[in-house]
Amino acid sequence: MSNATLAPDLSNWDPENAETWDRRRAWRTLWITTYNLTLAFAVWYLVSAIAPRL
Repeated sequence: MSNATLAPDLSNWDPENAETWDRRRAWRTLWITTYNLTLAFAVWYLVSAIAPRL
């Protein structure tokens, strides 16, 4: 097993600096969060529709 950790490096975080933004990562994050929110809504909807029929 590896002892590597996935600790984020936030020692130099400047949200106003456009050079530090990664376009690919931003789009990937947007798609992942959109998918997860859609999936969460679908699960919530199905549970709320099925639960009263039990």
